[in-house]
Amino acid sequence: MIDTNTVLILGAGASVDFGYPLGEDLKIRVLHVLSNPNFKEALKKGYGFRPGMEDFIPAFIQDLRRDRALTIDRFLAKSSKEYQTLGKVAIAKIITDCEDDNSIFQSDSWYKILYKLICGYPNLENFGMNKLSILTFNYDRSLEHFLFNQLLNDYGEKNQSVILSLLKKVPIIHLHGRIHMLPWEDSREGCSFASRGFIPNIFEIAEKMILPNDEIKVLNEVYQIIEKAECIYFLGFGHDEINLRKLNISLISKCNKVFSTSYNLPLVQQRMVNNIFGDEIIRFSSVKVYDFLMNEFDPFRN
Repeated sequence: MIDTNTVLILGAGASVDFGYPLGEDLKIRVLHVLSNPNFKEALKKGYGFRPGMEDFIPAFIQDLRRDRALTIDRFLAKSSKEYQTLGKVAIAKIITDCEDDNSIFQSDSWYKILYKLICGYPNLENFGMNKLSILTFNYDRSLEHFLFNQLLNDYGEKNQSVILSLLKKVPIIHLHGRIHMLPWEDSREGCSFASRGFIPNIFEIAEKMILPNDEIKVLNEVYQIIEKAECIYFLGFGHDEINLRKLNISLISKCNKVFSTSYNLPLVQQRMVNNIFGDEIIRFSSVKVYDFLMNEFDPFRN
């Protein structure tokens, strides 16, 4: 059990081991989805397709191919409302298609390492006593799916109602929104994990997804969590300055123990990140998330 106020801040690199794409790959997949001749027809079959939206698809594809923005988020942030809607729908489709139980429950998984620390076995109630909060910039719901099912596997269906209540005590906040709810989160509108094909109300889901320059509605809750933090861990986080500032630089600076994985993050960029803070606030470790959780993650250290 984690008894120190600990905050995990997740970036795209935290989900890549489970089959979710990073920046350039996501751009390529968006092009693939929108170029699929079945895309327009599939959306029209009761999935909230907006009249006339198909007229924007050819131009969107052409402009995205020409664009030199590093990520699809940056391309969409400077684009028209129609482009943003199309891009978000494509991303929602891609994230949904990446869902795979075999990847989520693989033997070598940082989810499993974290779970062993917080599960509280054999006392289920111990799970809710963890002083852990998770802030994520990712749209996927794989961690929620993993935790719920792992607890269910360990403690049985008879404890499902208790598990649902305890999961709320370990908050997972998606700063940029997320794709659809899971059935155990919303029995009416939830969508099963790893369901294939287009998802109901995909346009409504897309509208709730947040781009880098959009307003974030959960910031007050996020700030309260960071302000109480005794340990902060950035996992698979690209340290984009816009996202860092959303988290509140001054609040993070007050924490004495701030760590980050920095796999494929150049040394000069690591220095630039600490320059934003005005000091070497973040201690970087050039390893993948799994290796960091296995060998360096220690919220109990002094």
